[in-house]
Parts: sequence; C-alpha cells; structure tokens
Amino acid sequence: MDSVTRQRVQGNLFPNAIRAIDDWETFPWHRDRAGDCDTWKRHSSQALAIDLFGTLKTTPEEHRNRILSRIAESVGVPGDGPWNVCLEWRDPANALRETRALTQIDAVAFGPRSVIFFECKFTEDEAGRCSQVRRLDTLSSEGRRQCNGNYERQINPQNAISERCALAGKNIAYWEIIPSVFRVERDRDHKPCPFRGSWFQMMRNLVLVRAVAERTSRRAAFVLAYADSVDLRIPQWLASSDWLRFLALVRPEQVVCRAISFQSVMAIGANAIQNAGEIEAQWSALGLWIEEKIRDAVRPKAGANQ
Repeated sequence: MDSVTRQRVQGNLFPNAIRAIDDWETFPWHRDRAGDCDTWKRHSSQALAIDLFGTLKTTPEEHRNRILSRIAESVGVPGDGPWNVCLEWRDPANALRETRALTQIDAVAFGPRSVIFFECKFTEDEAGRCSQVRRLDTLSSEGRRQCNGNYERQINPQNAISERCALAGKNIAYWEIIPSVFRVERDRDHKPCPFRGSWFQMMRNLVLVRAVAERTSRRAAFVLAYADSVDLRIPQWLASSDWLRFLALVRPEQVVCRAISFQSVMAIGANAIQNAGEIEAQWSALGLWIEEKIRDAVRPKAGANQ
C-alpha cells in the first residue's frame, strides 16, 4: 500500500482502531475491480467493521472481555472470557477445502467456550451470491454456466464433472456440512438451489463457524452486523420474508444465527463498561463516529432532488 492510500485509509478509521492493523502491507484490504484498495471510501463496510472490531481488539483485556461477554450472552452462547478478536480471519486449517480464495470473516471473537463470526454490512444491497451460476467468460465454455441454479445432477462444462453442486464437484466441503447446519438434505434435489443467491455468503459463514466450533469444542454463533437505517437495503432485507425463510432453515442447536445492528452492539458495550472512565469515553466517541458515518450514508446529496 502506498503512503497516500494508507493516509486516506487511516483517515477513514476510528483512531483507536488503527492500532489493530498489525501489518499494513499484508492485511487483506478490500479492493475494487481495478485491484485498488477502497477501504478509504467513506461508506466502506470494511472500514466500519474495523472501526468497531478493531477498537474492541485494542481495548484493554478487562473491558474487552466485559463487552464481548455481554454480546455473546445477548446472542445465546457462553460469554465467559478471556476473548480474542481477529479481523479478516481465514481458517488456517481450511476445513471447507476451498481451492481459490478462502472464506474471509470480517471479524471473529474467540472465547474459551464460544466462537462468534461477524459478517458486517453497511451500504451493500445484499449478501454475496454464488459465482457458479454466472456465465463463464472463456471462449471454450461458449458462455455457459458451471451450474444451472438447481441442486440437481448436472455436468459442469468447465471440468466435465457430474455432481449436484459444481463446488462439490471441486471437492469443496460446503454440502458435507450444510445438512448439519441447515434443514436441507444433501441427497435429494432442490429446485432452485437454496444457496444460489444472497444466502450463499451467509451459508459459507455458518458452515465454517460450525466446522471451527466442532474442531475446537466451542459453541458456534454467526452474527450479521449491519448499519441500521430505514434508508439502507440490508435492514430492509432483514425485515423481509426472505430473511425469515433463511432463519427457518438454520438448526439453532448447531449454530446460533442473529442479526444485530452496529448501534445495538454499541449499546451493549456501553452497558458493559459503565463507569470505566477513559474506556467508556472512547466507546462513546466510537458510537458517535459510527452514527455519523451511517447518517452520512443516507444523507441527501446536494442537488439530488433538483
């Protein structure tokens, strides 16, 4: 990262969160289509995630434990500490056997008995979709898709493998874990595949946190952390029947799944560290920082109605 970009990114991060970045060169920054870091943008979801969870990571252990214990208890998993926070975490054991980019979790909190994955959304329209249903951009594929959008036996035109899921045909483990996390059967057809669209990214998070929790003998939780405003798309989606259908598929005894706003997380933290002096003041300042970013994201632009 060049010095100008680093300066811009630092200017878009809450001051206490900046110290959470251990190595600015190797940190997996979000990038635009041209391959340039775009975390400096005011409405970057990565920046907002670092604001909150980077501040938590650098908060003194006593107060970090209080805050994360309250968050864990609020979602329904054991809250005892100590707690460690990781940003943009990838599973070193690659439990999902992913062959290209590993599933990258915006923030992870590890406690002695619980692990919580946080997927953070700001101004996005939806969660990430499955790439296998997109048309292949190669001459040999003639614009065909690796998957027709159904979970049914089919041949992937890219590798000629016959499978119900193109990713399973590549030995990726999603569907080996899905039945233990979701009320979805692996050995029968689903038309359409429930994970072809905006449920795909969350499915990856849930099956991975389940695998990590099983491997480490912890309780698993997935939290969709979102900026709450009636003018943003993710809160609208969370109020829809589509979100309720997703929740209905999740097996809560395996993975606790919740949606919690950034504002609610801040309120939980504030209650946990009352009368904590400077730490309480820093948390309050972070809350104002986040609120201003959210207001700015929905504030009418000059001339928009002219």
